Amino acid sequence: MKATLLVVCLFQSLTNAQDASKMLKIEFLGTYLTGRAPCEWLPDGSRRWAKTAGFKIDTIIKGDLKKGYIEITQERYENNDPQLQKGEVYTVCIALSAERFAKLELGNEDTIMTYEDPILSKEIMSIKKEKE
Repeated sequence: MKATLLVVCLFQSLTNAQDASKMLKIEFLGTYLTGRAPCEWLPDGSRRWAKTAGFKIDTIIKGDLKKGYIEITQERYENNDPQLQKGEVYTVCIALSAERFAKLELGNEDTIMTYEDPILSKEIMSIKKEKE
């Protein structure tokens, strides 16, 4: 029984190490932008506009990113300390699995990234303000 448990633990640690090596790290300089998404009509006839937040990519430091804009999840910019400032330049580092990178089509410059499938908080490693 103990031998089986040891083998399972060793297998899990090897699998986790391989998963970590499959993560794609992307780092870029980006200008923080906010705005609103296109109008959404609701069943009651009213309408709403979702808040958007993301970065216009100024310079790619590391990675195979082909986008001009990256959308981030709202919870990230609402809870970030200090608050991100619109128009300021930040160094952003994200880590995505190869599957997530492909799903978001970040290697394709023609794909438009929307607020409906943003970069998640857990995928953002760091956001640091650039010194002026």
